[in-house]
Amino acid sequence: MLKAWLIENRFGVVDYMMFKEFFIGWVDKNIPEKERASILDRIDWEKWINGEGFPPKNSIKAFTSKEYDITVELADKFVQFNGAARPTNWMDFRNWYPA
Repeated sequence: MLKAWLIENRFGVVDYMMFKEFFIGWVDKNIPEKERASILDRIDWEKWINGEGFPPKNSIKAFTSKEYDITVELADKFVQFNGAARPTNWMDFRNWYPA
């Protein structure tokens, strides 16, 4: 979903309403109808846009994956080392790009 958003908007100016509309449209096209409401109803757009901090890590479980979890774990290790060291498995991801 994010890759499609970035491709569609790579040379333009965007705002959060455009992203929200794109996201809802993407869900409508790509998620089975019986699951759509359970995804969209969990999003507190007001909190995401005007609240402080990042959106909750697992707020949209439909978009989590094994690769996501591995990536977050690696990022957390980089933060933990605070520039003093690299995680032992960092080279595993040097040429890794999610599809």
